[in-house]
Amino acid sequence: MTAIEQIHNWSNFSWWEWDGFYLWPKWSYRAWKNIDTRILENWVKVCTKFTSTEDEYNWSIVEINPFANKSFSTEVWDNWEIYEWWNYKFSLESSTSAYNKIRWFGRLTLTSDNTTYVYWFSSTSFGVWKIYRIATDYTSATEVTSFSLALWRTAGYDYMSVLSLPWRIIFWCWNIIYELSNTEILTELISFPKEADIISISYYLNKYKIYYNLSKYTSWPKDWFLNYWDGSSSAVDYFVKYENSWIINVINDGAYDYVVFWDTNTSDLYLMSWLNRQELRINTEWSSFNNTRSLWREWTIREWILYIMWENKLWEDCLYSYWNYYPWTPKSLMPENSWQSFDKIYSDVNNLYGYIDDVTEFWNWVIYSKSFLYDWDEEDSWTIYSYAITWNYWGYTFKSIKEIDVFYTLLSSSKYIKIYIKTTWWPNANNTTGRTLIKTINNTLVRWIKIYSSELTALWIWIFNQFEYKVELGSWALLYQIRTVYNDNIK
Repeated sequence: MTAIEQIHNWSNFSWWEWDGFYLWPKWSYRAWKNIDTRILENWVKVCTKFTSTEDEYNWSIVEINPFANKSFSTEVWDNWEIYEWWNYKFSLESSTSAYNKIRWFGRLTLTSDNTTYVYWFSSTSFGVWKIYRIATDYTSATEVTSFSLALWRTAGYDYMSVLSLPWRIIFWCWNIIYELSNTEILTELISFPKEADIISISYYLNKYKIYYNLSKYTSWPKDWFLNYWDGSSSAVDYFVKYENSWIINVINDGAYDYVVFWDTNTSDLYLMSWLNRQELRINTEWSSFNNTRSLWREWTIREWILYIMWENKLWEDCLYSYWNYYPWTPKSLMPENSWQSFDKIYSDVNNLYGYIDDVTEFWNWVIYSKSFLYDWDEEDSWTIYSYAITWNYWGYTFKSIKEIDVFYTLLSSSKYIKIYIKTTWWPNANNTTGRTLIKTINNTLVRWIKIYSSELTALWIWIFNQFEYKVELGSWALLYQIRTVYNDNIK
């Protein structure tokens, strides 16, 4: 057979987190750090996502107020303080700690003065709850009403949520849904079986979608139910049941809901449309070899991007994002930032930001802001891997590299780009060994270099039938393209 010159271009860096351990999609990355290639499609660089530390607090930040800028509640011993724009406003004090544990915020336009107020819900260890109205200047609070829960329900208060509409606040705890009207009348609307654990309610076109898990027995899997409800009746209109699956969290985006389902081994992201669920990101394997993912309860949406916190495949706490920035890019689940420990994330009208527990000081809570612009990271570096290009596993045909062209920008001579190649890939290997460093680039005066075949043969890189690239990209460096010219069918 006659050798044929072929060209392989690695210049498209669009990517999403793949589920399989060996079956990586074409042009995918298999190692990453702090990059979002939905924006940086045709070049890659080291960058930082959380660009500033906004403030620090030496006590526990407990709940975020999504209806005001940089507003949250903190716990200071038995006093619970309210902040707005990072500034202390007032403290809810009591002779007992029973009524001052601020857990959730809501918003409602009051009929009597046609003013929109923020409300908070405070929990108690005695089965009594109180609802407070916060003054518009955030300097005081007025108790509106109180209600009691059966003691067996109080353990579920951490998962209570609030749905704020202009004329009512819908909230739920365990198996009961309540309403606070725009005249501040509290009503119990609908209840479900005692074993039901309501996870979320979403609202669209005058219909409410109620998601709850139903525990059969402690050691048994949970069933989940999606109920459609008119918002006032004591019974649902219709529902669908899925067996042996547990809902972790739900977040609404118009007509659709995003839902994470969990079982012993997986944490899967679905899109809910009407009564149907569509797979988006599914863990296809479970192993101890960095091949799992966990998605949990702390979510937010900003500018159509869904943000989820929990653990990546390396067991690091991280911030995931899901969606696309451009119509021609795939919707993708991507780990953006990793931390050793985190607690919550939320967005307001100006920023996406969260607070993270600094494990070095237990009571030190740091609030970060996330920028949608990308800054250079002056200290970090990271590694990307190309898709393993394979032809014939058994060696009936072979290739031989003639030259490699690398297109790049390097802004500091103290930084670098390192190019590795691996030509011994095998389908049952984990792609962690057998790579050879073929070029270290530190020339800032040019934007393109050539690696000749003589350099490769000097490194004992001969004929092959598979190859992949590994690139170590230092800070202040951009990679645009790796162009490989090779002879095909040399045998």
